Amino acid sequence: MTTIQNLRDQIEGHMKVIRKYQEDIENLITYWTPGGKILNVGCSTGYETIALMWFLRANCVIGLDKNLSKVHTHALELKENLWVYDFKLPSNGLVEDKKWWENEVPRFLREGHFPIFLEEDISQFYNNFPQFKTLFDLVYWSKVMGQVHEFQKRPAVISAIEGIYYMTKFDAWVIVEHEHVGNDLDYLQEEFIRVGFEVIDEGCEYFMCLHKVRNPEHS
Repeated sequence: MTTIQNLRDQIEGHMKVIRKYQEDIENLITYWTPGGKILNVGCSTGYETIALMWFLRANCVIGLDKNLSKVHTHALELKENLWVYDFKLPSNGLVEDKKWWENEVPRFLREGHFPIFLEEDISQFYNNFPQFKTLFDLVYWSKVMGQVHEFQKRPAVISAIEGIYYMTKFDAWVIVEHEHVGNDLDYLQEEFIRVGFEVIDEGCEYFMCLHKVRNPEHS
């Protein structure tokens, strides 16, 4: 039988990793008004998606990945652990367990507000979910750009960039990790500029920060 302490240990393990992502996000994002909507491309375990929701106090965060198997064994396991902990707390928890719950677990997680996770290829995402047009205030695209570039080649990258353009609001921000794309970084910047973004130099070696300056209807 799972005890309160066992659950607490498991939750603390999840939260430790989420806080590490939070530190990375804090170092990268300087332009943000809390409360917006975020798309996290290449969400993997879902920890980064939760960190975005937490640190940026977003109203809605969607985590996107071609394979959600890691989400099910990490982020959704955390969700289940939190639910069981909350259920057991009144009858099995001590005062210190309640204090830990209120002090260490953010309120939105205690209340069951989790990101939405979708299994989809970013290069096909807008074609399959056109209802997301001009929805997002921020697209945070880490680790996946190099994989799309290497395995799906330039047409897929261009399709992804065009989809992101249509899914973001005017004045939105896009942060892209471009490590492992090598000498093709210039073409990535050119494609983002072509559709309606400007490149902002944030001084980050492996990340590109982009600001949307043109709406789809004006393209």
